[in-house]
Parts: sequence; C-alpha cells; structure tokens
Amino acid sequence: MIHFTARFRCIYSLLTLCMFGACANDMPSSQGMGEVGTKRHFDLKGYFEGEVQRLGRKGRAKKMVVAKGTVETRSQDSVDFQRELGMFSASDINRPAWSDKYVVDSLFDKQKQLVHLKITSLDKSLKTQSLEIDFRQGVVSKVQIRNNTINAIASSNQILTYEPALGYTIESNQKVSFSDSQDFKIQVLFLK
Repeated sequence: MIHFTARFRCIYSLLTLCMFGACANDMPSSQGMGEVGTKRHFDLKGYFEGEVQRLGRKGRAKKMVVAKGTVETRSQDSVDFQRELGMFSASDINRPAWSDKYVVDSLFDKQKQLVHLKITSLDKSLKTQSLEIDFRQGVVSKVQIRNNTINAIASSNQILTYEPALGYTIESNQKVSFSDSQDFKIQVLFLK
C-alpha cells in the first residue's frame, strides 16, 4: 500500500475545497423541493442519499489519485461515503428556478423501458451542464455529470462518473489564477 504524500493530500484538499467552494451557491435547498414524486428532473440528491446508505454497510474501497503524471494508490477499510459522494449530490439540478433551464432527452428500449436519460443545460452559466443516467432493467447502472465552474480565482471542468456496481471517478481540469492548468483524476473502486 502506498501512502499519500503531503503534496497529494494538499492537492486533493485544494481540489475538493475549490469544487465545493465553487458550487456552494449552486447547492439546492430543500425548500420548495416537494416530495420525490414532484421532482422535475432526476432526483440526483435522493439517489446518492440512497447510495450512501447502501455503501455504508460495505465501507471499503481502493482509491487512486493521478496528478502531474504521478499515481498514488491506497486501500481504505473505512470510507465516509457521505463526504466522498457529496460532490455528486451537489450537482442536483432540482431547483424551482431552474425548471426551464434544462432540456431532457429520453431513450427507451423495445419494451418501452427507460434505458438512457440525458439532461442538458440551456444556460452556460449554470454549474451542472449535463447529467446522463443509464438504466439496466429499470435500475440505475451509470451516472455521468459534467460540471463547469468559473469564479474570480479559478475555473474548473469536471466529469463525475458513478457506477454503483464498480465505483466512481472524478476527472477535473482546473485553472487557478496566475498558475498553470492542472489535471486531476480520482478513481475509487468498491471492495467487497
């Protein structure tokens, strides 16, 4: 097992801070959200709350961080999935003010069962630009989120991919004022 160096802990902390800090104004509030059945779009926040409960029983994962061409890997026996999946939940688009800001495209199979849902932003200033969900036999098999964030000190492009049977990846390209662009990738595999 390779331990994360102080440099990678700092990079990981900075990446997490910038992503959460940049999206703090975009986090949906529970006020006016209604019950699950009244959500205008896919209930991303509710889905990940369910996943946190499901994964809480496992709690083991293997994490790989790639930054500046260096790869560091470690296994974790106790994972705080509430914190780990918070970035996915924070990409929820179910705010009443955004009800007309996204367009939905659905794909059904021959049995008229939903197999793919794509929700795309019509407003380039919103953080979550697209949300794609794949379904297998009526159950979510993959979630992919594309986020773009621009603020006074940084801009960030993210691709968040979650596969409930495997794990998740967070890919980010970040540009902080007065520094070079940085690419990061975090991959987490669920262990049994």
